[in-house]
Amino acid sequence: LSGLPDHSVAVVGYSLASESVAGDTPHWIVRNSWGDAWGEHGHMRIAMAGGDGVCNMHATPASYPTIASELLLPSPP
Repeated sequence: LSGLPDHSVAVVGYSLASESVAGDTPHWIVRNSWGDAWGEHGHMRIAMAGGDGVCNMHATPASYPTIASELLLPSPP
């Protein structure tokens, strides 16, 4: 293994200790691209951890698409 990321997922939520079910650890709620039959209806929970985090979540920069603001404005009539 190269140690480099080879798969992308989307973090769609989180649960902190004060919000978690008794005995549950704080975690990220992550959506995978493998369909609803995988994991918890297409989602998984990844524990929040120090350092690089579980699955190197803190070591890899997050990315997201952006849209130019002029594309968001409606054309005048």
